[in-house]
Amino acid sequence: FPLVDRYLDVIRNAFEFDNSKCCARIPDSEETVFHFRNYMSEMPDWRAYAVGFSELSPNKTAQELFASSHWQKGKDDHITVTSRIPNKYARAYVEAFQQQLGVPSELISNQSGIQDFCFLKETKKTLVGNARSTYVFWAGVLGKVRDCRLYHVDTFGLRERHPQFWERFTYPWTNPELKKRIHFELYQSEEIDRSQRPQQDGPT
Repeated sequence: FPLVDRYLDVIRNAFEFDNSKCCARIPDSEETVFHFRNYMSEMPDWRAYAVGFSELSPNKTAQELFASSHWQKGKDDHITVTSRIPNKYARAYVEAFQQQLGVPSELISNQSGIQDFCFLKETKKTLVGNARSTYVFWAGVLGKVRDCRLYHVDTFGLRERHPQFWERFTYPWTNPELKKRIHFELYQSEEIDRSQRPQQDGPT
């Protein structure tokens, strides 16, 4: 993080992209892009949990990550989903956006990894993804998206493996551009929610 904060312009110049060769499609001005890393399809659930690679469920993503206090839906807005593995788990987010937010949504499934990265990098309005994904992080940093929202999921597994995870995986930007565009957010997992609910007394 400190190197990116200090040398953003140098890094961006070093990684110059030829969009005519890298991109298959570029988001329009009112397109919100959500990147679902899909760790659950890459490794066993217990492994993803143990190393802190948890992602918000479709319901919590729609209800909390895209809550009105964080995201203002425009009349022409729509949410496009990309994923390293565009399977049924990724499609569940499309369904959640459509059903719970009433927003048109689609899953891109016919692009290469390079084309997906170019698509993320060229997002103009809002780019949202898991903060543990360097893929979406670098797309946000190298691009010019107005609002890049990188979220962490608070789980007991993450707390155990990285007790100081917020300090380790976020950064207080001093670069004016990064400070304005790249934001870290924290959301609780379902298990944390359950642990904080008042215990109900059993039958007497």
